Amino acid sequence: MQLYFILLTIGLALVTLLTIGGAIASRKFNFNYNRISTLSVLLYLTVSMVATRMIDASAGITIVGLLGLYEAVFAWKWVFKFEANFKGQDEDIKAMFGDNYAPPPWIVLMVVCFYLFIGWIGTLLA
Repeated sequence: MQLYFILLTIGLALVTLLTIGGAIASRKFNFNYNRISTLSVLLYLTVSMVATRMIDASAGITIVGLLGLYEAVFAWKWVFKFEANFKGQDEDIKAMFGDNYAPPPWIVLMVVCFYLFIGWIGTLLA
């Protein structure tokens, strides 16, 4: 159980670093923040594979699902706080998230389900 929380904490730190670092880098180097999604999928696959090898398949899927929930609820606020570059899609994103940048429940559910699927793929690859 302790190893589970260690992997979850490392995953949370990596997701936070990727989110904040990607937002700052997209603004500074003038690229679309959406390109970070490829790195995000690779990060989730890696976490799932490591958790599956060290614990078991259910841990790999669960940890990635919790990381997806964390990203869907909290990480988007940091993306907007650090003014990520969306290359002209700012109005569309603001309309979807609203003035307080709180994600609607359907987006949270969609992100969590997608990352649960990625976690399952990671368990198959492990």
